[in-house]
Amino acid sequence: MTLAQDNYIFKSLKLQNFKMHKQTELNLEELPITVISGANGSGKTQILEALILAVGHTPSRVSLGSSKDLVGQFGSKCSIQLELNNPSLSEQRLITVTDPDLISIANNESFFLEIEISANGRIKRKIVAKGKSKDITRAQVQRLMKSIGIYEDTMLNFTEEGYLSSFADGSPHKKLSTLLAATGLKEIFTSYLDSMKRVDEKEKEISPLILQLEKEQNKLSKLEENLERMQKKKELITRYEEVEKELHWYDSLESQKQFKEVKSELKNKETEFSKTKEKAFNKNKEHEDLLVKCKELEEISLDFKIKLQKKSDKLNQLKGQKEEKERKFLNLEKKISEIVKQIKDFKNLNTSEGLEKKIQLQEELDNLKSKLKALIFQKESIVFELEKNIEEEESIKKRIDERSEIYGNLSNYERNLIKNTITYQERIRTSSFKDEIIGPLYEVLEIKSEFQEYENVIKSAIGKYLYSFVATTQEAYEEAKKIYDEVFFQYKPNITVGRILEEKEGPKPDYLFSQKLDKKPDGVIDFVVNLVESPPQVKMFLRKFCKIVLALPHLSPNILTDFARQSKANILTADGSSFYLSLEAFGRPPQPYNVKLGVDLGKYQSIERIREQLDNLYNKIEGLKNKEQEYIIYISSLEVYQREMESKLKPWTATQDELEKEFLKLENLKTEFEAQYEVDNEENSQLEEKITILNNELVEAEKELKNQQEIIDKEKQKIDKVSQNLQNLRDKREKILKHIELLSMEVEELKTRNKQLLKFAKEKGETPAEIREDRVEIFSEYNKIKGQLELLEITPDISSESVENQKKIVDEIEKEAQANVIHLKNLKKDLERRIDEWEGGLYNIISHLNRMLNLLLRDTFDTISVKITNYNEERNAELIIEAETKGDKRSYRQLSGGEKTLIAQAIILALHMINHSPIHAIDEFTQKLDKKNRALAFSMALATYNLARENRIITPQFILITPMLDDVDLSKEFSHKVLIESKVTKTEMRE
Repeated sequence: MTLAQDNYIFKSLKLQNFKMHKQTELNLEELPITVISGANGSGKTQILEALILAVGHTPSRVSLGSSKDLVGQFGSKCSIQLELNNPSLSEQRLITVTDPDLISIANNESFFLEIEISANGRIKRKIVAKGKSKDITRAQVQRLMKSIGIYEDTMLNFTEEGYLSSFADGSPHKKLSTLLAATGLKEIFTSYLDSMKRVDEKEKEISPLILQLEKEQNKLSKLEENLERMQKKKELITRYEEVEKELHWYDSLESQKQFKEVKSELKNKETEFSKTKEKAFNKNKEHEDLLVKCKELEEISLDFKIKLQKKSDKLNQLKGQKEEKERKFLNLEKKISEIVKQIKDFKNLNTSEGLEKKIQLQEELDNLKSKLKALIFQKESIVFELEKNIEEEESIKKRIDERSEIYGNLSNYERNLIKNTITYQERIRTSSFKDEIIGPLYEVLEIKSEFQEYENVIKSAIGKYLYSFVATTQEAYEEAKKIYDEVFFQYKPNITVGRILEEKEGPKPDYLFSQKLDKKPDGVIDFVVNLVESPPQVKMFLRKFCKIVLALPHLSPNILTDFARQSKANILTADGSSFYLSLEAFGRPPQPYNVKLGVDLGKYQSIERIREQLDNLYNKIEGLKNKEQEYIIYISSLEVYQREMESKLKPWTATQDELEKEFLKLENLKTEFEAQYEVDNEENSQLEEKITILNNELVEAEKELKNQQEIIDKEKQKIDKVSQNLQNLRDKREKILKHIELLSMEVEELKTRNKQLLKFAKEKGETPAEIREDRVEIFSEYNKIKGQLELLEITPDISSESVENQKKIVDEIEKEAQANVIHLKNLKKDLERRIDEWEGGLYNIISHLNRMLNLLLRDTFDTISVKITNYNEERNAELIIEAETKGDKRSYRQLSGGEKTLIAQAIILALHMINHSPIHAIDEFTQKLDKKNRALAFSMALATYNLARENRIITPQFILITPMLDDVDLSKEFSHKVLIESKVTKTEMRE
C-alpha cells in the first residue's frame, strides 16, 4: 500500500478484559476524527489509557507497579491489540525499523502491537504480522513510535484527564506549569534554573577566595611596612626614655612646691576659724538675752489682753441689756397708745361719729358675708367639675387598658416613632404615589408560624427598621423625600425610607438573592429575613439592611464568632442576650422593640387620639385643682377678716355695765403700763452711763496694748537681726572647718605623692641637667612619642622569612582565584546559551499559541492572546490569558466558565499542532461546555485537523472523548462512537 491522503496509520484498537471492558473494538481509520461519547463511568478514558500503553508509554493514572489493577473481572489477564498501517514513501516504509530482529515483521503493509497483562501485573509485549510473531520490549515500541513523531513527551499526542481543568480553572502559575510540561519546555526551564544556580554558587564560592586574597595581600603589605618601621621605633624609644625622666622630675619638684603652699594656707585657715568661733559665742549669748526679755514682754501683754477682753465682754453684755430695755420700752409705748385709742373709742360709741362708724362696719361685714357665700358656691362648682373629670379619666384609662394588648408595652421613644409614622403615612396617603410607597414595616411584617416563639428577638434584630418605609419607583422615592422634608422641616425623626426598584438585566446585587446558610452548625436557625412574611420589596429591603442570623444561646462564643466571620453576617442569640459580629468580636445586643407586628396603623392612630384626650384631661384636672386651691386660700383670708370685723362691732352690742367694766379695765392697764414705762426709762439711763464708762476704759486700754505691742515688735526685730548675724557666723565657721579638713587631706595626699614622685623620678635616673619650665611642652612631646611608638607596634616574631612565606601564600591564592574566574566565565556563557534556548522556546510556543487561538476563536473573540510574566522566576512565573469578546466587549475576567473552558480547549488543540504526530487523542473534550460552545469546540477540532492535513505528509487522526453531544451536528469528517453497556458481557460501540 502506498501513502495516500486518505490513508491512516492507526487502523484499529481492541481491548479484552481491560478494566471495565470485557471486549471492545474500535475502528480508527473510518474517518479522520473519531468522537467517543458516553455517560460517566462507561469506560471512555480507559480506551485512551489502553492506546497510550499500546504505543509504549504510561498513562498518568496508571503506574507500572499497579499494572495488575488493569486486569478486569472477566478473566485472569487482559490484552490490548493496536493495528497499525505502514505505507511506503519513496520505496521506504513510513514506520522505520532499526532493530534487525523486527524488520521482517514491521516491514509490511500493516502489523499489530499486542500487550498482555497477567493478574500478578506482569506485562508482555509482541509484534505480529502475516502470522509471524515476536516479543518486543517497551523501548523497541517507543523507537518505532519515534519514527512517526510520537515521542516520550506524550502530552502533545494524548491529552489525558485533568489537563482541561488546569487550563480552564487553574491559577496562572498552574496554567504555565501545565504548558511547560506539555511542550517539553519544563526540562529546558529546569536546566536553565540549574545553570543559573551553578553560576550563583560559583560566584558565592569565588567571592570568599577573592576576599581571602585581598586579606593576604594586605597582610603582606603590613609585614613589609613593619620591617621598615622597626628601626624608627628604636630611635623613638631612646628619646621617649629621656623625655619620660624629665617629666617625672618636673612633677616631683612641682609637687614639693605645691606642698609648701597648701601647708601655709592651712595654718591661716586655722587662725581664722578660732576668731570666728569666739564671735559666734558672744553673738549667741546676746541672742539668748533678747529672747528672755521678749518672752517677759509677751506675758505682760497677754495678761493685759485677757483683762481687755473681759471688759469688752462686759460692754457687749450691757449693750444687749440696753437693746432689750429699748425694745420693751417701745412695746410699752405701743400698748399705751392702743389703750388710749380704745378709751377714746369707748367714749365715742354713742356719738354720731361712733354710730356712723358702726353702720360702716356693719355694711362691710354684710358685703363680706355675701362675697364669702358666692366664693363658696364657686368652689363647690369647681369641686363638682373636678369629680366629673376624674370619672372621665377613669373611663379613658379603662379604654386604654382594653387596647393594651394591641398597643404593647411601648417606651416613650417608640410611641414618638409611631406618632411620626402615623403623621408621615397620613401625608403619603394624600399623594399620587401612595400605592408605590409601602410602610411602616411593622404594619406589613408577619412572623412565620413556626418561629412565633422568637417574636421579641426578631423585632430586636430588625430594630429601627420596623418604622421604615419602602419606595418601589424612582419617582415615589423622590416624592417620599419631599414629603419627609415638608412634614419634618425642623425635627428629623429616625425613620428610614429605602429605594427598592424592579430588577433589571445584568449582574444583580448580592442583597437581591435569597440568603441561604450552607454548612451551618447545629443550633444556627436562619437569617432573620427568612423568618418573616412580607411583600417582596420589603424582603429585599431587609436583606440589604438587616443581615443578622438567629442562633440558639447554648452554642459556644468561638463557634458563633467563626460562623459570623464565615457567613459575613452578625449573629444574635434567640434569648437576645448575646450579639456576635462578623468582624470577629461580640458587643451589646440590639435594644428590645415592643411594637406589635401586622397591626393596622389605624388602630394605633385611634389609641394615640385616646391618649391625647387623656393628656388634655390631665391638664384640665391640674388647672381645676390649682383653681380650687386658690379659692380655698382666698376664702380663708376673708373668714379671718370677717372675725376681725365682728370683733370691732362687739362694743355696740354690749350692756352699760359691761362697757363700764371694760372701760375701768383699760384705765387700770394704762396706769400700770405708764408706771412700768417710768421704771424702764430710769434703768435704761443707768445702763447708758455704765456703757459710756466702759467705752472710755476700753479706748485707754487699747492704746496701752498698742504701745506694748510696738515695744515687743522692736525687740523681735533685734532678735531677728542678731539671729541672722549668728547664723552667718555659724555658716562661716562650718565653711572654714570644711576648708581646713580639705586642706588637711590635701597636705597628707601631697606628702604621700611627693614621696612617690621622688621615688619614680630617681628610678628614671639622676636629675637632668636642664628641665624645661613648661610642663605642657614636655607632656606634649611625651604623648607624641608614645603615640608614634603605639603606631609602630608590630608582631614580636616578625622576620624577613615570614615576609617571604606570606608572598608564597599570596601567589598560590592568586593562581586559584584566576582558575575560578575562568570557570565562572564558562558557566556564564553556558547560562547565556540556556537563556537563549529557554526564551527562544517560549517565544516559539507563545507565537504558535497566539496564532492558533486567533485562528480557532476568531468567530467568538475580537482579540485573544497569551503571555508569560516573570518567566525567569520559578515561583512567580505565570501564564496570563487576555481576551475580548465580540459585541459586548467582555474581558477574560468577565467570561463565563464555559467561555474560559472553550479557550482552554483551543489551547489544547493548538498544542497538538506543535508535534507532527499521526495520532491526537483528547480526553474530556467539550466537558463543562453548553450546546453552543460544544458546537464551537467541534468546529475548532475540524479546523485543527484541516491545518494539520495541509502541512504534514502523514494524514493526522483525532480521537475526541466527550461525555455527550446533545444533538450537535457533526460534519462528514467525524465518526461518532457511543460507548454503552460498559459493564455487561460485551461492550457495544454504537454508531
